Amino acid sequence: EAVSMTFRLNSRDYAILTSIAEHRILAVRHIAALHQRNTRAVRRRLRALREQELIRIDTEVFGRSRGRPEGLICVSEAGADVLRGKGLLTPDAPVDQVTAQGVGSVPHLLLTNDFRIQLGQMERLIPAVTTRFFSPLSPFLPRSADGMPLVHERIPVDPATGRCVEFTPDGVLAITHAEAGKMLLFFLEVDMGTETLVSHRPGGQDVRQKIL
Repeated sequence: EAVSMTFRLNSRDYAILTSIAEHRILAVRHIAALHQRNTRAVRRRLRALREQELIRIDTEVFGRSRGRPEGLICVSEAGADVLRGKGLLTPDAPVDQVTAQGVGSVPHLLLTNDFRIQLGQMERLIPAVTTRFFSPLSPFLPRSADGMPLVHERIPVDPATGRCVEFTPDGVLAITHAEAGKMLLFFLEVDMGTETLVSHRPGGQDVRQKIL
C-alpha cells in the first residue's frame, strides 16, 4: 500500500476516492459539488492524496483561451489498491476499469459527468425526488461473462443471419417521485456533434437506430 505510516485516510478521503473512481475523471468543481465542500478545501485535500500517489492530477484546456487550465483528477493504481483493501472495490476489478486508462474521449466523459452531477442536485432542490444513475464505465457495477458493462444491450434484428444491434448508452437514469409513487427511466446519449441522426445504412449506429 502506497500510503505512508504518518498519513491517515479519513471517511471523507474514501468518499472522494470512491466518487472519482465511479466517475473515472472529475474536475475540482465536480468534487466540490458532489461532496458539498468549497473548492479551496477540496484542492487542499487532493494535494494530500496526490502526495500519497493515490490520485493523478493532469491539466488540460478544452476550447478555452483564457484562465488557468482545469485540473482533471483520476484514481491511480495505488488508489485502486486502497479501495480494494477497504472492500469498496472487488478484488478482481481490472485497473483499466478503475483508473482513466480505459477512457476514450475525455471531453465526452466530462460532459456526461456534468450532467450526472447536475442531476444529483435535483434531490437537494426537490426533496421528494430521488435519482439514480448507472454508468457503463462504473467499476462498481457487475459485468457480463463476456466483459460487457451492465448498461449494454444486444438486440437480435435478423434471426436468419444472426445479426444483432448492440447499444451501450452513455448512461441509464431513474428519477423517482416518492409522493406520486412513480419512476421515470431514461437512456442518456451525450452527443458531441459527431453522430449521424439518421443513417440509411442497414445496421447503422445512428441516433435514430439507438432510439428504436
